[in-house]
Amino acid sequence: MQQKVHIKIDGADATLDGKQTVLQMLNANGCSIEVPNVCYHPGLGPIETCDTCLVSVNGELNRYSCT
Repeated sequence: MQQKVHIKIDGADATLDGKQTVLQMLNANGCSIEVPNVCYHPGLGPIETCDTCLVSVNGELNRYSCT
């Protein structure tokens, strides 16, 4: 059984099933939050080279949040 991951995005709570990326969860749920993903293609997976994906973890900026 996969562990559930609970996150908060722009003040909204969300749950990942442990297999999904945050981008996959947002796209699957029709989320209104626009997430830039210029280096991601579903057939290729995350390329992780464009440095577009930025997140804050516990109030600290974390650049390494590739899709």
